[in-house]
Amino acid sequence: MASFQVPPLGESIVEATVSRWLKNVGDTVAAGDTLVELETDKITVEVPALEAGTLSAQNKSEGDVVNVGDVLGEVTAGAGAQAAPDKSADKASSESPAAASSGDDIANLLQPAGHGRFDDGFTERGNLEGRHGSDGTVGCVGRSTAARREVGDYAKYRVGTGGFGRVNADQLGPGVPPVSPRAHRRSCVGRAVDASRRQSLRPSRPVVDPMPMNMRALTISAHGDLSQLELRDDVSVPQLSNANAVRIRVHAAALNRLDLWVLGGIPGVRITPKWVVGSDGAGVVEAVGSAVQNVRIGERVIINPGVVDRSCRCEYCQAGDQPLCLTYGVLGEHHPGTIAEYVVVPSENVEQIPDNISWAQAAAFPLATLTAWRMVTTRARVQAGDDVLIWGIGGGVALAALQICKTIGATVWVTSGSDEKLARATALGADHVLNHRAGDAGKQVRLATNKRGMDVVIDSVGEATWTQSLIALGKRGRLVTCGGTSGPMVHTDVRRMFWNQWTLMGSTMGSDSEFAAIAQQLRNGELLPPVDSVFPLADGRAAYERLSSGEQFGKVVVDIASA
Repeated sequence: MASFQVPPLGESIVEATVSRWLKNVGDTVAAGDTLVELETDKITVEVPALEAGTLSAQNKSEGDVVNVGDVLGEVTAGAGAQAAPDKSADKASSESPAAASSGDDIANLLQPAGHGRFDDGFTERGNLEGRHGSDGTVGCVGRSTAARREVGDYAKYRVGTGGFGRVNADQLGPGVPPVSPRAHRRSCVGRAVDASRRQSLRPSRPVVDPMPMNMRALTISAHGDLSQLELRDDVSVPQLSNANAVRIRVHAAALNRLDLWVLGGIPGVRITPKWVVGSDGAGVVEAVGSAVQNVRIGERVIINPGVVDRSCRCEYCQAGDQPLCLTYGVLGEHHPGTIAEYVVVPSENVEQIPDNISWAQAAAFPLATLTAWRMVTTRARVQAGDDVLIWGIGGGVALAALQICKTIGATVWVTSGSDEKLARATALGADHVLNHRAGDAGKQVRLATNKRGMDVVIDSVGEATWTQSLIALGKRGRLVTCGGTSGPMVHTDVRRMFWNQWTLMGSTMGSDSEFAAIAQQLRNGELLPPVDSVFPLADGRAAYERLSSGEQFGKVVVDIASA
């Protein structure tokens, strides 16, 4: 028997295959089967968040058809309940009244009904909080707390006797209103398939639709200079793409050097007209999919710009190192961006923030801080007492790296061509400042350290600084880079590399766990990013001009909600 594997809690299978997952009409779907993804005949399968217990493998009777669009649900009973429904019990239940006294076993009444209620396509009589009857008692697993069960009543259930699926007319006893033909035409696991019922069974996490058709956004339709930037009001509002998606009402966005590269064109990256730019953003949760558990509508959140296919099971995703996955992309570069009134992302890409964090600081925080955190803590593994050289203080990543290194207890050296920026860096905690216009920074470091050099060099400049970075790097030194703003091609004397036993490494963005770590820092009031300037959405081009000038100290922010 072919089989399928359930993804981790709360995640969605967005690409599955009819021929391998659904198999052939009439094939049995068994509990604990393993999913195999293919690249053709793709469908969408939504997987709500799972509570303790095991999936019942849709608890279909042997030979039942599994339909495209069926939804996996959750159970609260223990693992191992995989038995097929008892056909004789079905028959018995259909020949006797659908009634039960408080505490009675109602497995037969629920069989093979699933997500806690009988289904007739309506909800007027259901109690979606899991209670029924005048006493309001919550039903225990597989047992009744009400004197009578009617269509729409909510109940707990027992896996293997109840389980997922839906009550059809022939499973209801005498005296119970029949289900509508449309509602039970297809056995959906825990959720209706017709449009009138396509919503969450969890009233605390509803999907709020419809939305306005269009929104305002800063866009480009072709690569080029700043003249390509265009503020439009006819960009379609993004819709929730799956049960694990969230839509954010963006209050502020922030610019990064990446946004200039996207504007100019990046080899291998293609855009479509009315492409929304921007990677950083913060806002309020406007709508959530039925499987979302980690955030609620109305919460203030920051957005992780790194997006990965949450159905991927590659070795990197399984290890929690999402930036190495082949499906990994960045908002504004590979996916529509954040400088818009709305953006939709996976729920894993948002973290809640408190009210005392300004929208400008919240928007300025994610990309630069996440990138710097991974460079400093995960890749270079900066320790207390390390000497760390950071190039180009004033940029978002450099400033975040300065703050992180000081939190760890490192001695931080920073460079800039501006004495004003160096003075501001000193105020933020830099221990040593070097004006690289006054001479080679590498030689200045060697002289100041009696030729010992740096334990760590953080270089995001590339060609223009690489040689000086290596001169500054001491024995057993670690150089970590996240970009090449001055050019991609560098020269390294491999003899010096092996003799001094250097470690030269790259770093890109950050993982889910790293994003969660920096979000906690922000909630604690730590690593607050300096904000250089704030521009209204209507002046988005001026914001780009400020960033491209190189004169900023801190992040350039675009205010969206107040415009």
